Amino acid sequence: MEAVHLYFEDHEWPKTTIDETRHTARAVVVDDDGQFYFAHSDRQDVTIDEFAPALYIECSGGGIEEGETAEMTVLRELQEELGIVAEIVAPLGIVEDYYNVIHRHNVNHFFLCRFLGNTQKHQTVEEEQMVHMTTLRCSKQEALAFFEAQKDSKLGRLITQRDLPMVMEALKHLEASAKSTSH
Repeated sequence: MEAVHLYFEDHEWPKTTIDETRHTARAVVVDDDGQFYFAHSDRQDVTIDEFAPALYIECSGGGIEEGETAEMTVLRELQEELGIVAEIVAPLGIVEDYYNVIHRHNVNHFFLCRFLGNTQKHQTVEEEQMVHMTTLRCSKQEALAFFEAQKDSKLGRLITQRDLPMVMEALKHLEASAKSTSH
């Protein structure tokens, strides 16, 4: 399958200036039982920034650091944020989006990854204490329901706009792989 390249504007906050372009790597993670893994954040009682309050799931990932490839970053971020070890199955594509409120253009490199096992999390203080990030394991139907439900917040809409198309691409890839191995 060919990787897709999508582009989304931020219609939640007014656009002023964009001061930064940030390259990230993100994962749609699935296990052998067809369960998906997401970062689940509860910022409902938090007022640390313009994004709160919000309750949402998102594809785990983060910034590509100097000397890292996108592939290295996505595997590192899965260990740090979710406490899981995974392998990359396939690149899914790139989603370019904007967070106007923090003046950032994001270039998100997405990968389909297969869950291999659990390991120790290494979350930042913000992820642990302020964002209250936990690992969510859920079915495809539950994930789709979470994405739909989080559209009631500005941040939830931005995350859904970015992540849901890549989850759908992952589902297409998984379906095509299942068809090719069943013949």
